Amino acid sequence: RWGHMKLSGVEGMGLGDVKLAGTIGAFLGWYALPMVLFMSAITGLIVGGGVILFTKKGGRTPIPFGTFLALGTVAYIMAEPWLWVLIKTASFR
Repeated sequence: RWGHMKLSGVEGMGLGDVKLAGTIGAFLGWYALPMVLFMSAITGLIVGGGVILFTKKGGRTPIPFGTFLALGTVAYIMAEPWLWVLIKTASFR
């Protein structure tokens, strides 16, 4: 949130998203947050890219990120067993 504000000069994320991410971290554990945020960012990027391509408003269309945080959380919960196996097998030895 802070980084986006400093880089663009426009507030890009509300405090509700930060509170939701904190709540997700409290329930799933801190180690789940990087993967949840990554999955949320990917889904947000896909939807946001579609909005930019198919509307005439450009990149200034507000899209709530909380929806993507929830979607990333559900995806993480469903894929957690496979993710840890993938991480362990792909790690450097």
